[in-house]
Amino acid sequence: MKLRTLLVPLAALLLVACGDKEEMLAPSPLPDFAPAVAIKRQWTADTGAGIDVAGARLVPAVTGQAVYAVDGSGLVSARDRADGRLLWRRKTGFAFSAGPVVAYGQLFAGTREGELVALSADSGEVSWQAQLGGEVLAPPVVEGDALVVKATDGRVSLFERADGKLRWVHDGGLPPLSLRAASRPLLLVDGVVAGLPSGMLVALDRATGQPVWERRVGEPSGKSELDRLVDVAGDIELAGNRLYAATFQGRLVALDLRNGQFAWQQPLSTWQPLVAGNDDVCAVDADSRLQCWRAEDGVVLWRLESLLGRQLAGLAQYGPWLLAGDYQGWLHVIRRADGVIAGRVRVDRDGIAVAPVVDEGTVFVLGRGGKLAAFTLE
Repeated sequence: MKLRTLLVPLAALLLVACGDKEEMLAPSPLPDFAPAVAIKRQWTADTGAGIDVAGARLVPAVTGQAVYAVDGSGLVSARDRADGRLLWRRKTGFAFSAGPVVAYGQLFAGTREGELVALSADSGEVSWQAQLGGEVLAPPVVEGDALVVKATDGRVSLFERADGKLRWVHDGGLPPLSLRAASRPLLLVDGVVAGLPSGMLVALDRATGQPVWERRVGEPSGKSELDRLVDVAGDIELAGNRLYAATFQGRLVALDLRNGQFAWQQPLSTWQPLVAGNDDVCAVDADSRLQCWRAEDGVVLWRLESLLGRQLAGLAQYGPWLLAGDYQGWLHVIRRADGVIAGRVRVDRDGIAVAPVVDEGTVFVLGRGGKLAAFTLE
């Protein structure tokens, strides 16, 4: 397949965009803080080779009984949720780069070779696989009988969950240059919302894949292709009927799900997942600055700059706390109300490259080196 885009690792992209190495933002030292939360480690386990390529989104998938993980070498494993005990492990031939997602007794994951793979959650045996037109860097999304996935070729595809039969493909197109990162689409009862490398946000009819509305979230500007990068690379969030999306070198926008009309917008450059609720929306920007905005009108509520340059890997929410991992493997706990750091714990000395997963009062963190840890906060 002829590539129509140049996909570069994020670190390399930032280096080129900033010019000299001397202009790169140096990592801040670990800040002092007054502990306000007790972080209790439940267990730690080795899941394999971990995340071995830039931009890969290998995240643990969690059920009431088990935690599942895949690595870049094709290893799939399941562990007991309560104590981390190994339930089963299977070596496959797939170079996983996104997922897994668990639903209806199946695991779903994407690969560097553009494969979408379904495996048994009981054994890791392959149930079906489908070929896409590009690498998969965002975990698939499952809702009811459907599964939607976005590949790096700009195409959004919807499949039958049970057997992998393709229903439709929407070609979102590609600019000459795009980030090696991808946002996860939203799959709703009657539609799909996807962010594209072109800076567009599109709502698609679930049955046909036809566009319902399209809005430009990022406006390309500048003379070079690097300057004009405006990928919608961070996951889209939905709170009520309000959509939140953000671009690299662009802005954070709030839109009405029903018609795509803008409610407000604020400057932001990010490729990381957002966290949104009824009262606020929070994000990590390209410099690892944490910010929260008021959901109603986009007014900035607070900014945290003491973690600048620490390559924070997105956000997750745990009750009144925000969680973010960094390049040295520290998991930071931040009070959502005012952005005050309340705690931290080290997970993996190779670093943390994906946002934590929170499920039923437990935080699951997968490190770049393949170390999986479970925590509770008190």
